[in-house]
Amino acid sequence: MRAFWKKGSVISLKLKENLYSLAQMVNPSAKMRFYNVFNDKDEWSSIDLNYKNTLFCVPVGNILIQKLGVRRIPLAEVIPSNEPCERLFINVASNAEGYRLRNECIWRGGNLVDEGYDARNAAYNSPIIIQNLDITVHREIILKFELENMYGDIIARNRLIRYYETGVNIEPLKFDIFPGFSLPAETQ
Repeated sequence: MRAFWKKGSVISLKLKENLYSLAQMVNPSAKMRFYNVFNDKDEWSSIDLNYKNTLFCVPVGNILIQKLGVRRIPLAEVIPSNEPCERLFINVASNAEGYRLRNECIWRGGNLVDEGYDARNAAYNSPIIIQNLDITVHREIILKFELENMYGDIIARNRLIRYYETGVNIEPLKFDIFPGFSLPAETQ
């Protein structure tokens, strides 16, 4: 499917044979919201995304739409959510020295930032809400808010399939960025 950037557009995603899901562009640039909506066919009817649970909202690259996107969904099949784009994201911090010298993840820790209306501000230039997130003090915040990292087709596909098969919905990169971070016992 050809990539596009039209706010409010809903697309059908093919995750694997007999497994499809829905996603919606939620700002004019690159933020896409993924939903707890799955089907064994690319068939959607009478779905109102205003009443479906959001799994996550992240920036996406063209490759995600090109590789996973099946088609844009018309309003007759799916009603797009009118919920505003998420504003708060985790802006990760560079760990170039640890990466170079100790083979650690290129990012280490981060700040919770407010990207503003429609998430129009770049994360690095956004007001900091909580600085230096700590896994002990800010565990729930790290669980709740998404990293400001670009999703491609493989990352999105794997996360959605993992959620569909196990019910676990988390960006695995958080475990590398926040060493010692773990899921609540009930979700492990």
